[in-house]
Amino acid sequence: MPTPLQGGLLNAMGVPYGSKSIRQPLIDLRLLDDNVWKYFIQTTLTEEGSFSVGMRKDGRITAKITIERAIDLTNSLPKSFISSLDYGSQNIKSIENWSIHRMIVKRPPLMLIGEYMELSKRHRFPGQTYLWPRPHPIRILKTKDDRITVVWRFETENRELIDLFHDYYGMLPGTWKSVVFEKLYQFYRNYRGRRLADHEVEELHRLKEEYPWDVPPTWVKRKLRELFGREL
Repeated sequence: MPTPLQGGLLNAMGVPYGSKSIRQPLIDLRLLDDNVWKYFIQTTLTEEGSFSVGMRKDGRITAKITIERAIDLTNSLPKSFISSLDYGSQNIKSIENWSIHRMIVKRPPLMLIGEYMELSKRHRFPGQTYLWPRPHPIRILKTKDDRITVVWRFETENRELIDLFHDYYGMLPGTWKSVVFEKLYQFYRNYRGRRLADHEVEELHRLKEEYPWDVPPTWVKRKLRELFGREL
């Protein structure tokens, strides 16, 4: 069971608090024992990850686990390219300059690549060499102060990996996202492998409305009352 000191331990090992897009941490995740590693991935899933359930065109249920991390490439990309970008976010596929695209692909967030490599080493599945999909860049963001951030994503719809993330890791216990993950996963587990009936589609829509991924204000108020005996 993880202890309250493990968050500080990760920080001491090189994982900074707050935004990691500029201060790219580089730690050897192989050094983490099983309990600290599990806590580390739970924290990553809760803060940087998401779980979603949807439907394919044939009416079958699908689920996806994603983890996103960003890297600041302001000092790595040509100023002429930066000045040509519009402010805001755009899909990485909109970049038509392949030399720029190659520069971006060669500079992934160190933490995300480290997590991907360690997950694939700790959880090997017999006969499935390419079970763990590689992270990839998905969007580029230009802020008003002309800084450039690229967001990378690990994502999988693989049934074995989704079961692994749920059964072995999960979100941090006691968080809203752990509640949502459990509700959506149980629905996915119950109905996967077949087409949903009309009433089951309605149930899925109701479930997603009742348990949105973003933390609702009512949950925050309830947690504040539990922790402090009143709303702040």
